[in-house]
Amino acid sequence: MLHISQAHLERFTLLDETIAAFCLRKRLSAYVSIRRDLYLVYLHYQAGSGAGFLLLGGFGEDIAFLRLDSVSLADIAVGRTAHLTEFSGDGFSIPRPYRVVWQRIWDRREFRVYEDVESPILKRVDFDRAYVIDKDKWQAASSSMAVKDDLLPEKLAITMEVSERDLYFLSSDIDALKKDAQEVRELVPYPFDHKEVMPGLYWIFQFAYLFNEVKGIEKKNVLDRLRGECDEGAFAGKRGGLAVRLVDREWNRSKGRKGGPRPFKVTDLKSWADVPDKYDISFISDGLKVALAVADWWTDRCEEDPNISRVQLALKLYAQNFDANEACHVVRLIAGVQLSKVERNEFEKIRIDMDKKERLKTARSERVQNFV
Repeated sequence: MLHISQAHLERFTLLDETIAAFCLRKRLSAYVSIRRDLYLVYLHYQAGSGAGFLLLGGFGEDIAFLRLDSVSLADIAVGRTAHLTEFSGDGFSIPRPYRVVWQRIWDRREFRVYEDVESPILKRVDFDRAYVIDKDKWQAASSSMAVKDDLLPEKLAITMEVSERDLYFLSSDIDALKKDAQEVRELVPYPFDHKEVMPGLYWIFQFAYLFNEVKGIEKKNVLDRLRGECDEGAFAGKRGGLAVRLVDREWNRSKGRKGGPRPFKVTDLKSWADVPDKYDISFISDGLKVALAVADWWTDRCEEDPNISRVQLALKLYAQNFDANEACHVVRLIAGVQLSKVERNEFEKIRIDMDKKERLKTARSERVQNFV
């Protein structure tokens, strides 16, 4: 099971669509977690059919999740919360090894001694109706050994208030959504060969199209959507902020403070990129153009020398006016791993030397101009 915070369903929703509304539209099962230390789940089963059916009841000692029906999801979609006293359909238990100490006859409840769980699994449980019972209240009410025909567990059912933040989903359902989305959700053709090995750049490109061209996403939602598409570390920390800036076509480095980051060297692509015109894409930022060009350059260098140092990649990015930290973040997006501490130290040493030479070159040029 995945909590809603782990499922990242917002990457699949329509603009302004709530998660609950999405579940209804896609018929995606949503569950609520039951705290087994506080509550019992009482189940009703129907056995037989027609005039010969029997209604059976019993406690589901290991029930950990109960599914919400469509009415409850609709309540959450419209009013943000649903109030449930009765569940119907199915749920999941997490079976625990146990031995039965004794069984009470009148309510068929087993009293168990549980052992340690070594390999937790989810087991589907089907029923007609289910009620969540306060464990302490039930134990107090049923403490007598006498048969109590009028004491029905469902009479002590609690009413649960459920909102979107309480929802859980089967990981297999989320995986299926990811697979379907991958097949149909390429918003715009990706004209580069490194989609599989550099998924971070691929998704920055896709969201650049969605944000700048289609206007189909708000900037505040870009980072969460990016993180939902890639591995956990791809857009971690400040790298996530850089990714959002790369998405935004209006990221203009020339507007920075004096002495701050310099504009990217987009015009220099003609001097070293094999096909510079293919980076001239209207909906992407200058920073993304340069990053994609360097990614192609890096792919070629790796084919020529599989042992090439990632420091060379960082220096190439730095030479195109990514600052030192940005260059290291883009290395992670292109190479798939961060610079090691040793590599970072080597990079810093070389780039500081590069900066000194650049300042000396600029100073000489200024002296020549002043002399003339």
